[in-house]
Amino acid sequence: MCLFSPNLGADPPVLDGYMHGEKDFRKFFLYLNLFVFSMLLLVLANNLVLTFVGWRVSGSVRTGS
Repeated sequence: MCLFSPNLGADPPVLDGYMHGEKDFRKFFLYLNLFVFSMLLLVLANNLVLTFVGWRVSGSVRTGS
């Protein structure tokens, strides 16, 4: 999982040709990077507090709120 999350997050910047001209280009990549960070936090957390923080951040970024 430690290798899967960053590799999944690295695909859209490589294949970003479909995003040119969009008005929310920066917002998309901000949410994408925050989601990858929160997934890594969720996977690598060694206590319940960090696991909960990673869970909540990834959920809120995923829903876009």
